[in-house]
Amino acid sequence: ITNRYIYDTVLLLANTFHRKLEDRKWHSMASLSCIRKGSKPWQGGKSMLDTVKK
Repeated sequence: ITNRYIYDTVLLLANTFHRKLEDRKWHSMASLSCIRKGSKPWQGGKSMLDTVKK
């Protein structure tokens, strides 16, 4: 794998995530936290994984 392929893949994923967030098909990630206490799973996670699998 070359750096160009890695760059293209990351750019593609970033653009896809941005478009989905703009379309409001995923819930906002603004409330996510790395602290385990009291944290809840992100509601858009399943939709995001389905999009990545496509």
